[in-house]
Amino acid sequence: MKKKRVSSIEKRALTVTFLVLLVLLALCTKTFSIQVVNAEKIIKKAKHLSYRKVKVPSRRGEIFDRNGSRLAITVEARKVIADPLQIENKERASRELSEILGIDEKEIYKKLNTNRRYVCIAREVPLEKAIKVTRKSLGLVYLERDYMRIYPYGALACHVIGFVSKNEDEKTGQSVGGEGLEYTYNKLLTGKPGYLIAQVDAKKNIIPGTVKEKIPAADVLNIVITIDKEIQYFVEKRLEECVKKQGAKGGSVVVMNPKSGEILAMASYPSYDLNNFSKVKDMSVMVNKAIRFQYEPGSTIKALTVAAVIEDGILAPDSKIYLPEKLEIGSYKIGEAHHRQAGSYSVEEILTHSYNVGAVRLAQKLGPEKLYHYLVSFGLSQKTGIDLNGEQTGYVPPTETWSKTTIANLPFGQGLSATPLQVLRAISVFANDGIMVQPFLLKYSYNDENGTKCFFTPQPGVKVISRQTAEVMTKLLEKVVTEGTGKLAKIPGYSTAGKTGTAQIPDPEGKGYLKGHYIASFVGFAPTSNPEVAIIVVIEEPKKERYGGQVAAPVFKDIGEFALKHLRVLPDENGFSYRRENKSELAD
Repeated sequence: MKKKRVSSIEKRALTVTFLVLLVLLALCTKTFSIQVVNAEKIIKKAKHLSYRKVKVPSRRGEIFDRNGSRLAITVEARKVIADPLQIENKERASRELSEILGIDEKEIYKKLNTNRRYVCIAREVPLEKAIKVTRKSLGLVYLERDYMRIYPYGALACHVIGFVSKNEDEKTGQSVGGEGLEYTYNKLLTGKPGYLIAQVDAKKNIIPGTVKEKIPAADVLNIVITIDKEIQYFVEKRLEECVKKQGAKGGSVVVMNPKSGEILAMASYPSYDLNNFSKVKDMSVMVNKAIRFQYEPGSTIKALTVAAVIEDGILAPDSKIYLPEKLEIGSYKIGEAHHRQAGSYSVEEILTHSYNVGAVRLAQKLGPEKLYHYLVSFGLSQKTGIDLNGEQTGYVPPTETWSKTTIANLPFGQGLSATPLQVLRAISVFANDGIMVQPFLLKYSYNDENGTKCFFTPQPGVKVISRQTAEVMTKLLEKVVTEGTGKLAKIPGYSTAGKTGTAQIPDPEGKGYLKGHYIASFVGFAPTSNPEVAIIVVIEEPKKERYGGQVAAPVFKDIGEFALKHLRVLPDENGFSYRRENKSELAD
């Protein structure tokens, strides 16, 4: 009997069948491994891969003035989130979202035209707008909780408070302070972020509506600052009036307690609305001139020169020295702003009438090394240490760089640079028994939940001159106001001390000074019997008048009068001054 021959077709069929069986066996084995052997391990791994821990920003702390007025607050808002893969009509969605949110339609469409499952269309959307979004039939568009920063008084103290950037910190997910105190104390105000756990797609994008767990943010702190809202408002209004009246380029004012260093007001003009900072086109408007504007102070520095010769025992206030009508040092010719006859004049007269030649003659008696030493000791060429970003250093040339004519311009404020705050701090030494303080803005931070307060401790004061010299200088600076160049600075009912300044502006190309361009200033304090406020007023390039005694002194007088009355400081006509403290919930 013959064996039946197996055909090639049958062989191939058997082979295919065998391979299919092998594949099925492999699949069954893998299925058994997944569902039975490694089930628990794989489930855990799947959960780990499909859910993501996302940081959630905290509600930003608020900023209060010294009397409890809210200067910066945080209100609840919404993020508008979309799942582009679930939106069929992207053109329509873009158009309707644009109408509600006020965002460019093309920009929205660009965000929706993607394969991502999670897209943020807009942040900080007010609740009333967010409600309109939910009422529209826009497909899968969601809302998430968000916060927005509001500044109730708009431009008030804008250069001090600063603003919060629209960008988020990549590591924390928190909003970031972009300028001013919002920047300096960003960590205090933001606290620690919270978290949420949500499902993500293959590209780790959050899938809206899949939030599984939330951990709230914590440790948010509010801050109370030294600014007095009422004084700040008056200062800004008066500064603006002066700049516009004089046709000036701009200006700055600082009001400080000369004993503690607390800043009661700090203003620069032009200013801007903090609620619309992103619309500012000229970035120079955002510059805090009080700490960033470096200028040649001019005659206000004569007070430091006079203090140096008195402190060093070289001359007394009634000591007289001969002053020619003009003084020549090398190729440098020094004259006076107003005609003066040659003759002998006392140190007191030199300061009272602001004689340039007199200031140079005093510096010559003092010598280069000592003059430099005192200028630096009064804080020039050093940052004040105020708690704001961007403070400039200023400059006093070291003696090894001096030419023969340097001694002819430094004594009356030329050839060096300083910020308004540096000059104010220097003059405040006379109001504080010879001690130089650190200016500051933060009084304390506090926790809403437990009421804990943390007070700011400034650096201890530095002794610059003796108490006796400070008292003598106070009397001399009073004479400047009662009999000299600062008569328009006299505050009614209060003894007032101060010094005028009319400074030329250096040519940017190094060719001497610009003709017809000046900076007018006045710096002083009151009442002299017990100083409560020290004020500096700096007006850049006034066009109608140019002298500090004409332009800046009246502004000083008005601000000083308002501030002293607001602080309830009684007039010191009888030789004393008394202040009744204001009370508030936040007052320490």
